[in-house]
Amino acid sequence: MISLQKISTVYVDHEDRIHVAGALLNGDTIVIWLTQRMLRLLIPCLTDWLQKTDTVAGAAAAAADEVQSFRQLAAKASIEHQAPVAATGKSLSWLVSGVDYRFNSHIIHLTFKGRVNETAGLDLSLPACRQWLSILYDAYRQANWPMDAWPDWISQAKTQNLDTPIVRH
Repeated sequence: MISLQKISTVYVDHEDRIHVAGALLNGDTIVIWLTQRMLRLLIPCLTDWLQKTDTVAGAAAAAADEVQSFRQLAAKASIEHQAPVAATGKSLSWLVSGVDYRFNSHIIHLTFKGRVNETAGLDLSLPACRQWLSILYDAYRQANWPMDAWPDWISQAKTQNLDTPIVRH
């Protein structure tokens, strides 16, 4: 399995998909494509993990969404702008047909699967998962896809202006 070290995520209008360029340890790059259908399955896995793992002990249920929203906003604000992962014409590329995941209290490991035995793994810490969710949320908005896959605590976090293209890393 390929292990992704760094990713760049952007919505590609003419494909109507999310383009994820991943840097590998050996310096190569790959491209995986995420459809709206696939993200509708993945987003609840990530947000449920965050809600179960990154909670405040003793917080009232009514305050839980506010705590999650605040943490999401803080994660988004802490995203460091970096040079994007630059995929080349030689980069391996495939459409994700499934995602497996396993997690503990600190990391969620995602395995993106293609149709012809392609696999790529990505480990996300709690902050990295929140940051990637912010990037995916912005891309989702840019795509004008239905927002019902997202929990209220993410949509309540301040969102970026859509007048400029959204490219995050």
